[in-house]
Amino acid sequence: MSFVPYSFRFAYIIRRISRHGLLGSVKLIPVNLRFALYALRPAAIAARRRERALDREMGINTAGDLPGGAAAAELGISTEIYSYQAVAREEFDEMLGCLPQNVSSFCFIDIGSGKGRAVVLAARHRFSEVIGVELSARLHRIAEQNVAKVGPSLPTRIKLINEDARCFAFPRMPTVIFLFNPFGEEVMRDVVRNLERTHQSTNVPVYLLYLWPFQVKVIVESEMWREISSGRHWKAFKLGTFEAP
Repeated sequence: MSFVPYSFRFAYIIRRISRHGLLGSVKLIPVNLRFALYALRPAAIAARRRERALDREMGINTAGDLPGGAAAAELGISTEIYSYQAVAREEFDEMLGCLPQNVSSFCFIDIGSGKGRAVVLAARHRFSEVIGVELSARLHRIAEQNVAKVGPSLPTRIKLINEDARCFAFPRMPTVIFLFNPFGEEVMRDVVRNLERTHQSTNVPVYLLYLWPFQVKVIVESEMWREISSGRHWKAFKLGTFEAP
């Protein structure tokens, strides 16, 4: 399901032509066709049906995607932004399995929270607080609508913030950061270094759950994190030298 208006799609096409040139854009057509064919595979169709079924079960609207180029066109910026896609519940629960059993003292923060599925799922796990940080105003408004629907029935309060992740002030408390491959290397480095500076003297546990970790080198190169667990599409890290759970 896509909600991208034609004006954004047109702006996205113009942006691509400006970046790659007309010939370069034409050369990208086979890549886009392969993506379209992949989306028509029975497994992909079944996955989208599961997404919609989960939304119906939870009473929210988080399925579908938003291409990164369309998001950049909406925001009027050239910084590389990756596409929005909601996390699968099974994969999310698997990642949370590497955390301490009692997370009641932890703040859960989803950087690039999109339409809010991860924060709603996290709020069911009784964190101290759940925060979603999203740059796109359109996705943020949808997340607000979702939280307004189900928030009162959840055991943990959800706070949604519409701002650049690089400007977010991380709380100085036990923290779980969730990333679903939201942006490229440059922004990733700024966000991770900000997180490290915040906790360089707090001596509290900080976990980073990274789904589709394409910019994992940013974490590895700092030598302040150690990998504590991993799955098929994700890696989990812990900041500092604390004992693993």
